[in-house]
Amino acid sequence: MNNKKLYTGFLSVTAALALAACGNKQQSSSSVQAPVEDGFKTEVVNEGTPISGGTLNMAQVSNSPFKGLFNPILFLDSGDGSVVNMAFSNLFDYDANQKIDNNKGMADYKLDIENKTFTIHLKKGDYKWSDGEPLTIDDYIFTYEAISRPDYEGVRFSEDILNVEGVQEFHEGKASSISGLEKIDDQTVKLHLKEVYPALEFGGEAINTLMIPKHIYKDMTYQEMITSDYSRTKVVGSGPFVIKNIVPGESVSFEKNPYYYKGQPKIDVKLDVVSSEQIVSELKAGHYDYVSGMPSDQYETFKDLDNISLLGLMTNSISYTGFNVGHWDAAKGEHVVDPSKKMNDVALRKAIGYAIDNDTVGNALRKAIGYAIDNDTVGKDTYHGLSVRANTLLSPFFKDLYVGKDVVPGFEYNPEKAKEILK
Repeated sequence: MNNKKLYTGFLSVTAALALAACGNKQQSSSSVQAPVEDGFKTEVVNEGTPISGGTLNMAQVSNSPFKGLFNPILFLDSGDGSVVNMAFSNLFDYDANQKIDNNKGMADYKLDIENKTFTIHLKKGDYKWSDGEPLTIDDYIFTYEAISRPDYEGVRFSEDILNVEGVQEFHEGKASSISGLEKIDDQTVKLHLKEVYPALEFGGEAINTLMIPKHIYKDMTYQEMITSDYSRTKVVGSGPFVIKNIVPGESVSFEKNPYYYKGQPKIDVKLDVVSSEQIVSELKAGHYDYVSGMPSDQYETFKDLDNISLLGLMTNSISYTGFNVGHWDAAKGEHVVDPSKKMNDVALRKAIGYAIDNDTVGNALRKAIGYAIDNDTVGKDTYHGLSVRANTLLSPFFKDLYVGKDVVPGFEYNPEKAKEILK
């Protein structure tokens, strides 16, 4: 673990919603999903028969240009990530509770809790990369090894990657392969895990779902991957679109991928980078069909535009206030409560009216502070009204799994109650 301090605290507000705007260039009726808890629509579905041809004009709001590194295991910039999402497919898709849905996506899975294994199975045996080459489970195994090998310097190597048996040894150069990746057949791999935890099935972050083509990268070092044209201009992917043309730092044009596993798309796409200062005027002028990453600090300037449909999606993020009550003992590998820390200082507690034992006083103080902070106002001021006050570590992002405030109220602003606790 990377934790260096011991914290305890209470939740304040969830992070802002991710906003997108869809242009309404034609006056037509549409149907939408039922609003989520925050009141935003999550998709727009136009009526009528889809037509082929044409180009969808998209914008990614960013104050920095594309960096031009379009490889799932290498990119760092969110703008590059938008391009990667067009050119590559995720292995899994998820339901409303953010759990892997075996009825969707390229692959399904089976988690064996008792034996600590996670099996990934490609649903079809005829998947192809955008260059027509076969896409198999060997590509997944290769990708896992590419992230785990000693020369990898990217950010995808993490504790979750290390949760597969043998990754540490492979990363340290002590093994030629990852022992915990057991290939069953060309469509199936079984991951032997050190630990099993809920995030393996929920949220999409605890299990590697990325794939890059082995036939392209198998003989490249990490640095060669970064400089390769296949990571920049000649990208071979598995997503719905293939990069056709790039204006460095400004835009990427895509054409349809004839080998896309869901079927060839009906349109082409052009994706521009647009600054936060320009995007509202661009929206008003109707220059884009779809915009992602709308700036929340300008929400009031575009929320009532009549030529767009505003979509919002809860993000998987929570803000909280924590108190440092100890330190990390590296030798013991554990957190240790430190009486010298301010929040464990008896004199400080006495100064605010406490005269009971440390544990009781500490809990009371923390509760008091929880009630003394107006989290709803903080959310409005910091996130421009685009936040929801959290009451547990499992946020509304997880839909039906979220425990409502009627069950766990959390800390609502109540200064009088705070004063009462401190008496």
